[in-house]
Amino acid sequence: MRQAARWAAYLKTNPKLPPKTRALAMQEKAYGPEHAKVASTLTNMGIVLQTQGKLDEAMATYERALAIE
Repeated sequence: MRQAARWAAYLKTNPKLPPKTRALAMQEKAYGPEHAKVASTLTNMGIVLQTQGKLDEAMATYERALAIE
């Protein structure tokens, strides 16, 4: 959860960053889109989106993570 809190703070100060970060894209390329590390990153992104009040995006991100795990 500490990582998610750091992401939330970072994204609040940098709101123009897209939800799909470069790190996620790199993980998907390296491990494949169905890997547990990708699911963990998606879960953290969902937490950040939820914190930002982007509930529809957060739900979609959580659902994608759950489909992997």
